[in-house]
Amino acid sequence: MNTLEQKIKMVSDLRLTMWPESNEFNNVQMDHLFGTLLEEAGEFRGAMRNFLGRPFKPEQKGTRDHMIDELGDVLVPLIALSHMTGISFDEAL
Repeated sequence: MNTLEQKIKMVSDLRLTMWPESNEFNNVQMDHLFGTLLEEAGEFRGAMRNFLGRPFKPEQKGTRDHMIDELGDVLVPLIALSHMTGISFDEAL
């Protein structure tokens, strides 16, 4: 998949397979996804620090590819939350 729209659709389709019974989501599901978003953001922060040469542990080295992977992990729960709340990225931006 090459475009952002295709990737967003892929995550949206994945969300539908995870919760196919309804588009109604409860607070527990959303809270769990928000926690996942924060966890992944922290992992992205670590990857970015490593890439910039400011690792938390001196032996850690970072690569751009690792940052890309971690940023992708941030986007997955973010996209799922946008669908769950009905807030589009166009609205948010």
